[in-house]
Amino acid sequence: MQRPWWYLIGDSPQGPVAAELIEAMMHAGEMTPHSMVWQEGLADWICVSALGDLANLHATPAALALHARRPLAGAWRRLVARMLDLWLIALPMSILVAAALARFWPQRIGQPYALYLLALAGFALVLLIEAGIHGACGNTLGKALLGIHITTLEGTPLTAAQYLRRQLGVFWYGCALGLPVISLVAMAAQGLRLGAGESTAYDAGRFMVRVRR
Repeated sequence: MQRPWWYLIGDSPQGPVAAELIEAMMHAGEMTPHSMVWQEGLADWICVSALGDLANLHATPAALALHARRPLAGAWRRLVARMLDLWLIALPMSILVAAALARFWPQRIGQPYALYLLALAGFALVLLIEAGIHGACGNTLGKALLGIHITTLEGTPLTAAQYLRRQLGVFWYGCALGLPVISLVAMAAQGLRLGAGESTAYDAGRFMVRVRR
């Protein structure tokens, strides 16, 4: 059962109300990201912006307390972490796949479509390996170096399957399948969402991407 919420009007607490009412007030403009809310289990009042996403109104108090202490990771930090992970995994994998093609399919390695096959195979391997690393270690090297941590809305670490699902969402919503120009528009759109204090389309209602202070 969801716990009720209280909110401040001036210095006067109002409530208890359901999370759905807080969401409705935000959408109606009756509350702002700077409005203060509280729920039993929280040590103090928090800004609505500290939730990161209104879906977190339904998260557990322990997860909310964690999110309040750790702000959302910004677009540039996330981009740099993503590039580090890609290079650390994709570069050695590309070399291995190219070597395998040269050994077992040498007559095709010089064909134009061989590069596309190499990219497709390398991308699939990167997704699987990165998901496996995150599932086993709780993070990837690029994200760990930049203090980024991905959890469910309840604050629990992602399993390998959950991380793979998120990666597919990143590829679809954040990169637009890698299509020229369109992918840049998609990345810019997700960056604008982060700049507005919202979660990306592939994280909203599913995952939280926080950074250690």
